[in-house]
Amino acid sequence: MAHRDALQALIEQRLAERSVAEWITVFAEHGVPAGEVKSLDRVYGSEQVRDQGLIVEVAHSTLGDISLPGRPLRFEGSPLRAAAPPPVLGEHADEIRTRFQDSGDRASQHVG
Repeated sequence: MAHRDALQALIEQRLAERSVAEWITVFAEHGVPAGEVKSLDRVYGSEQVRDQGLIVEVAHSTLGDISLPGRPLRFEGSPLRAAAPPPVLGEHADEIRTRFQDSGDRASQHVG
């Protein structure tokens, strides 16, 4: 740990000498598991990711059509629910207040 910063700088300097694809090839040749860490725009733009249903399009009430992460796990015989867009601020506020009031009413009935 005493030389961590210096070691990290050396590793970063060395890695900058080749492209990601070149390093992945070198690592694979030596049995070192490695993969590219992609930015979100590259992940969302990947045909493979889209073909596997890992990105879904949903209609948002104020933003229009937006892309969201799809379900990463799927089980045979378990149907997938349709993806829902994120709510806008306060969209479910009344429903949540009602649930809390109802649960509070039930809790007070058991106290006595």
